[in-house]
Amino acid sequence: MHQDYRGYLWFGTYGGVSRYNGVQFETFTTASGLGANAVEAIASDPDGTIWVATGAGVCKKSAGEARFSCLDVPGLDEAYVYDLHLDPERLWVASNRGLFRVQGELYQQYTDKDGLPVSSVQSVVTLSDGTVVAGTVEGIAQKPPQDDGFSIPEGGAELTVATMLARDGKVWLGTTAGLFVYYQGSIFVSPLPSGKSGAVDIVSLALGQDDDLWVASGYGVYQLASNGIRQITTESGLADNNVHSLFVDREGLAWMGHDYGLSKLVPGPFRGYDSSNGMHHDFVRAIAEDERHRLWLGTRQGVQVVPKTDEGWDFQRSLLILSEDGLSDPRIFSIDFPAPGEALIATVNGLNHWREGEGIIARYFDQDGLPGNRTLSVFVDSLDRAWIGTREGIVRFDGGEILPPPTHLEEVSYPIRFKEDAHGRLWIATVDEGAYVYDDSGGESDTLTQYNAGNGLTGETIWDMAPDESGGMWLASNGDGLFHVTGDGNINRYSVEDGLVDNFGWQVIRDRQGQVWVYTNRGLSRLDSDGNFRNFGLEDGLLHLEGGATTAVECHTGHIWFGSADGLVQYDPMHDHLNVAAPLPRVESVELEGERIEAGSEIPHGAGSLDFHFAGLSFQAEDAVRYRYRLKGVSEQWNELESHRPVTYGNLGGGDYVFEVTASNAHGVWSEEAASFPFKVKPPIWATLWFWLAVAPATIGLFWAGVSLRWRQLDVRRRELETLVRDRTRDLEAANSQLAAAAITDPLTGLKNRRYLHNQIGTDVAQTRRAYAGNAEHPNRDIVFMMVDLDHFKEINDCCGHKAGDQILKAYAEIIDDELRDSDYVVRWGGEEFLIVARQTEAARCRVMVERIRERASNHRCQIEGEGRDLSCSCSIGVSHLPFLPGEPDVLSWEQIVDIADVAVYLAKWLGRDGWVAIHGTDKSDVSDPAEFIWRLKHDLSGLVGESQVELEASFEDVSAVIAKRDSK
Repeated sequence: MHQDYRGYLWFGTYGGVSRYNGVQFETFTTASGLGANAVEAIASDPDGTIWVATGAGVCKKSAGEARFSCLDVPGLDEAYVYDLHLDPERLWVASNRGLFRVQGELYQQYTDKDGLPVSSVQSVVTLSDGTVVAGTVEGIAQKPPQDDGFSIPEGGAELTVATMLARDGKVWLGTTAGLFVYYQGSIFVSPLPSGKSGAVDIVSLALGQDDDLWVASGYGVYQLASNGIRQITTESGLADNNVHSLFVDREGLAWMGHDYGLSKLVPGPFRGYDSSNGMHHDFVRAIAEDERHRLWLGTRQGVQVVPKTDEGWDFQRSLLILSEDGLSDPRIFSIDFPAPGEALIATVNGLNHWREGEGIIARYFDQDGLPGNRTLSVFVDSLDRAWIGTREGIVRFDGGEILPPPTHLEEVSYPIRFKEDAHGRLWIATVDEGAYVYDDSGGESDTLTQYNAGNGLTGETIWDMAPDESGGMWLASNGDGLFHVTGDGNINRYSVEDGLVDNFGWQVIRDRQGQVWVYTNRGLSRLDSDGNFRNFGLEDGLLHLEGGATTAVECHTGHIWFGSADGLVQYDPMHDHLNVAAPLPRVESVELEGERIEAGSEIPHGAGSLDFHFAGLSFQAEDAVRYRYRLKGVSEQWNELESHRPVTYGNLGGGDYVFEVTASNAHGVWSEEAASFPFKVKPPIWATLWFWLAVAPATIGLFWAGVSLRWRQLDVRRRELETLVRDRTRDLEAANSQLAAAAITDPLTGLKNRRYLHNQIGTDVAQTRRAYAGNAEHPNRDIVFMMVDLDHFKEINDCCGHKAGDQILKAYAEIIDDELRDSDYVVRWGGEEFLIVARQTEAARCRVMVERIRERASNHRCQIEGEGRDLSCSCSIGVSHLPFLPGEPDVLSWEQIVDIADVAVYLAKWLGRDGWVAIHGTDKSDVSDPAEFIWRLKHDLSGLVGESQVELEASFEDVSAVIAKRDSK
């Protein structure tokens, strides 16, 4: 792996060498001039020349050339080349036929006759004083610049060297016996954790931005930093431990080549934890830190207590509190600490009191004074009062007794979160009733204030809260955005229009720097002190875009832990740095009607359209790269471009032009200099001076003759122009309509795209809600969502190519569209998935439409152009509907119902494909915590069916029994 001076990444494989620009790979093989497709090393010159070590010599490609050419050096043209090293004056080549020095047309070959341990050389480096060090399977050798041959240093013959790296006068040696350092004639062992069978076999070395040394081995990758050694393995997310090559690019990204392809380690402040890192269960619903700095995790399978060590949190030494330990229910909602060494654990069924050394010492249920057994929240305030929230109401816990609440709190139900503000007031977040503020700090009288939609907050569920320093509170809502109730009672709202990544907030926390974090359905947002949001996604290290309800805590170290839909995410402020490496903008090619032109070209007038292809070379988050471009000579204004695609200009007039493009990375850092491409367009013949000199006399005579005729023509022309303006206006309106349609249309299938869905679905949902609010007898008030996934589609792409796959997608898109009513629409959801939105229908009758689509898809055969055969492709369909609960259209959002349909389609595939499954809610469905409910759909569907919380309808037989058997395993 290699990054050239222009910023492109190059990857050598056994199938050639590929250049990566952040969007696509361009591969060069023997057909492109390489001596062999096996590529072992890559180097580059500042002038843009790329050097490639192949299984048959060294080949190079100069900047601007399309092909490689191989060096004509006797003995080298048939050598298997392992390594390349460029110093300021020459190229060093390590091969199975010796070490070659190439300098222009001159070359010299070194073998064992010249002092090398053996003639086959694996690696080569040079030091700042000109000394050359060669590594072989039988040791190392060095050649100072004044010597003619090599000599073996003391101890150098005992090492089997695979790779080397020079730094600060030292040479790091990667060997079969571990890591060594060669310095001033001596060899030292560098400490590195041993592999399973002893010393680590090192195959690749790389230097990081902070002078960290990166080491690749069969046991993963090691990072040797000033503060210790870090090992990266499959447990850290690496696809394969057997790493063959390693490279750190200019942005600090570590690239790792292995048997499964390529992995990229993005430096950043986030680190994910799941069951592979020692977590007892991946779904965390409660999180807290005790006085011993232990991390308490409430999961769906009990409590995990993670101890804190000097190195961090040790998940492998965790304490588990499970059902067999006396826990009343393993499904945890909340945890807090009434005293040192004690914990209150709120579960789906009862409250548990735990004590260090004794375990669960008491359990409390409704017969013990709880308003209900479903215990949603527990909170210990600054006066050591423990507040308990159940679905039916609030109580207090003191000295092992359940106490009734203050009178003002008797009517508050569904409290899912308690927080205390800077004035000692108790805030209570509820389901559908906004937030309450209970204040008993005034002495004899206490007060209860409610914030809801009526006074500027929201009527939606408040999932989480975070106090500020002035007595105010931050509140994350169920789809209405983030709210800030200030200390003096003013309410401010933040939404996607202000930069929040999504309006649905699962958790909110304010850290010690005053930054406000919100984990949403679509990523993590942080409101910084400058008033701007910074958003984080999967490319920043998040395990999942969706957060977990009320699961965020800032520890004493400043680390913040976030629960996600699948695992924990740790934020380390010490590693939170902006990527200050601006993208390197490059104009890659310019084409005139498909033919490439060079910079500085002069093209004829009216020759056609120009297509400008460019890239912004930044690899931390390739999809987040943004562009600005302009064509000087047409406009000095910059145009914004949010995706990577060519820019086209047509019908340019004569003159000088310069196309310029600049780019920004995921953190908004723009390149300082634009990439440019100058060119000229010849003027038309009638715009040249000699043309007018030739026709001037005739023009003067004709002018006088034409004056009278012109006056007669003006009136006719005026009427023609009025007609033309009307026609052009109609054409412009039609063109704008076509552009608007293109923005909401999938270009391959012609179906609507996700943008159309997001523009339209709000109106559809509002119509359904009005229908339920206005006419209880109306039969067609539902919206049915059907997720259609083509079966075995990947196999079609693999065996017949993507062109055949595209034909299949278009054919089945037509089938689905044909079966819909005029009031329905279908959206290309992504890949081979389609989402049908059936409006103004009845959910109970969905089986008719879905079975009709399934049957027609199953029986259809698509004729593939150029294949001479027909292909068929059945489909699996998942169905759900709004409202999900009978008669309650406001309970779940349309996004959550689509998630349920997605669960159903995967169930249909598991049941055998070519069928459909519908998931219906019931009067017993408990969706007070939508994340938990959807998690149970995925992991405990048989339990929900057994509790009559969902009903299944399917084209398969005995679905409930089959699922119960599956879940029991």
